[in-house]
Amino acid sequence: MFHITLLVLLVVLSVVYMRLKHNYNYWTRRGLPQPPTVLGFGNMLPILLMKINIGIIFDNMYRNYPERDAVGFYNFLSPHLLLRSPDLIRKVLVSDFSSFHDNEFTVSRTLEPHLYEHPFILRGEEWKSNRVKLSASMTSVRMKEIFPLIKEIVPRLYSYLDNHLDADLDAALTAKLFNLDIISNAVFGISNSCFANSEAPFRKINEIMLKRLYHWKFVIIFFMPRVRNLFGLRFVPPTVTDFVENMVKEIMKYRLEHNMTRNDLFQYFMKKDTGSNLDEMMFYSMTFFLEGALASSVMASMAMFELAVNPQIQDTLHSELSLALQDKKELEYDIISDLPYLDKVIKETLRKYPTIPGYWKECTKTTTFEIEGRRVEIELGTSIVIPVQSIHHDPQYYPDPEVFDPERFSEENKAQRPSYTYVPFGEGPRMCPGMRFGLTQVKVLISSIVSKYRILRSSRTPDKLTFATVPFLTMPKEPIWIKIEKRE
Repeated sequence: MFHITLLVLLVVLSVVYMRLKHNYNYWTRRGLPQPPTVLGFGNMLPILLMKINIGIIFDNMYRNYPERDAVGFYNFLSPHLLLRSPDLIRKVLVSDFSSFHDNEFTVSRTLEPHLYEHPFILRGEEWKSNRVKLSASMTSVRMKEIFPLIKEIVPRLYSYLDNHLDADLDAALTAKLFNLDIISNAVFGISNSCFANSEAPFRKINEIMLKRLYHWKFVIIFFMPRVRNLFGLRFVPPTVTDFVENMVKEIMKYRLEHNMTRNDLFQYFMKKDTGSNLDEMMFYSMTFFLEGALASSVMASMAMFELAVNPQIQDTLHSELSLALQDKKELEYDIISDLPYLDKVIKETLRKYPTIPGYWKECTKTTTFEIEGRRVEIELGTSIVIPVQSIHHDPQYYPDPEVFDPERFSEENKAQRPSYTYVPFGEGPRMCPGMRFGLTQVKVLISSIVSKYRILRSSRTPDKLTFATVPFLTMPKEPIWIKIEKRE
């Protein structure tokens, strides 16, 4: 009996092994290169073990096949295709968008109904209407209307900096507190000074969400949706969802009962949603609460680091700000929107440190790519990866890519690069709708600091940043320590 059991087990294992081997030749059979795989894990074992950032996985593939337009790989068992050619990227994001209109990342509609409504997550035709709703709140006209509420946070920033003039300053924390206060004031109309109060609710809830990104469960949530759904794992912890829902209910109730109006984004959403529907308001609120602080804070902290280690660039930016502000008492939206060197600094920051190292698009209609003279069928359900970080560091587009050089974004230099080699917010119909709001936050923070202070290196400022193993974000591994000095 033992021998029969052993024989059956060996047969089963042999069948499984052969099936996996056949699966892992998917791209080879189509004439495309693919890196070596680990049986059962594909190319994702380092991610499962949380050893490296996903951007490094992509970058290794990108660099190891410099003459190829696309590289096949495997997200555990599923075949994915990483694109290296700007022309193929254009097809996926724009010209053949109808075949790639879904992002791969999903959440459970049952477990997280509010987050499910996010336009980045919605699939099929549903994403369009919610994206339009969100984009309408991000126009330049809307930003100009809420800009006074954003400016109200600047004095808090100055007070915080003045209290840290003789100490090492955590750039990421400073940016996070600034952006949390902006979200609190300009979006929700709440007096919630994260700068002054370490126990401020927004600050505590943000810390819970941030810890979530570093948890091993997040790898499963992001890369294994079936396992996630089986075990009921949520992208957003219930604590965070409950906090946002209670906050939204209280704000809605107070404003309706007191017939209160305020020129913030929450009021705009209430007007858009004539019935003041809780589900609708939760969609807006979850979007701003989760994204408004995190992505913008990472972007701003990277910019502060580069200005600290590149004082000549900081001096050029200060000169531009001084000239623009010479007859003004304070920043205005029109001013920060029309500062070419500030714009170059932010763009170069996003070039060198794209917030998302790669975009995952899903093929929604079987189509065919012309790859290196060969017609390759892209089957329904196949995931396509656009390796943003790798493209932004490709020396054929950006010579000496590790050098921080804002002049890469002069009109002359931009004209010399192929299209779709700079995609920090994506491109096409599903380009990030929150781009303008996020850039406004960062520009206000950087210009407010550089106009009145010098950002200096600390004894603990690293020569080069390293990155955490968060599955889908470019985030610093350690605190970015700087010093602040008041200008004369």
